[in-house]
Amino acid sequence: MTANTGETASVPGRLSRMTVFDADPAAVRPPVLIVANRDDRCPVAPPGQPPAIARALDGASSVTVRMVAGGTAGDWPCGSLGPHGYLGIEGRVETVIAGWIGALHLEKEKGGA
Repeated sequence: MTANTGETASVPGRLSRMTVFDADPAAVRPPVLIVANRDDRCPVAPPGQPPAIARALDGASSVTVRMVAGGTAGDWPCGSLGPHGYLGIEGRVETVIAGWIGALHLEKEKGGA
């Protein structure tokens, strides 16, 4: 998380040189879900970064990357009122997250993770 915006950055930007990679992702142990929007145009959180983030989370019990697409265009590529904030596709993103949580629950019931 960048200190000045509260958003996860995977590429250093004008406002912060820190990225998610500076937060010791290898120390993360629980399952991780990464959701990214193919239509996000934020230069510090580009949609091509999730595979690199997933590789950095090599201590996590599991890492799942889910890509979504769409959203209402906003005035600022990094703002919440556009694809960066999943505006207009919130329901789809919620379904992705709920499905991932449900799958974790089923796995746990079966004696996995």
